Amino acid sequence: MHHTKIFLFSVLSIACFQLAPAASPKEVLEEFQACIKHEPERARAFIAKFPDLPPQVVGFMQEKVTKHIRRIESGDSPFKILDGKVDGDYAVVVIKEEAQDKTEDYDPIFLIQQGGQWKIFPKFSSWKIDKNVIKNEDILLRLEKWFEAEKLKLKSLPKP
Repeated sequence: MHHTKIFLFSVLSIACFQLAPAASPKEVLEEFQACIKHEPERARAFIAKFPDLPPQVVGFMQEKVTKHIRRIESGDSPFKILDGKVDGDYAVVVIKEEAQDKTEDYDPIFLIQQGGQWKIFPKFSSWKIDKNVIKNEDILLRLEKWFEAEKLKLKSLPKP
């Protein structure tokens, strides 16, 4: 039993440590979840970096990610990865969050290619960050439109 635990921890550590290019944005989110559950301090390696943004914006992004990591660690709001769409170097993945009170919510997680790897891109509509990061704003609009259509489809499905 002891050897099995060591092996499992080693496999998870390697998966979280290497951050090898994933075949899809969905796989990146799966790896991100594994790191949150088993090595939360490494989860930040999955987040996109934007050194040209003002420090207060970077701080805001980091705090938002930290809160999300803490929620998942506590088991308060785990998410299930559903579907995704890639558009060039950008992608959106639909997740379903279920709170402890059993309410469900569908949300987008945006990703961006950086250094040949998919990285999670915190999107904030209240800050006009997107224009500083995405060179072609039409891509983000297409991904948002696709997400909204998927969300409507998912919400119209009968509940099990």
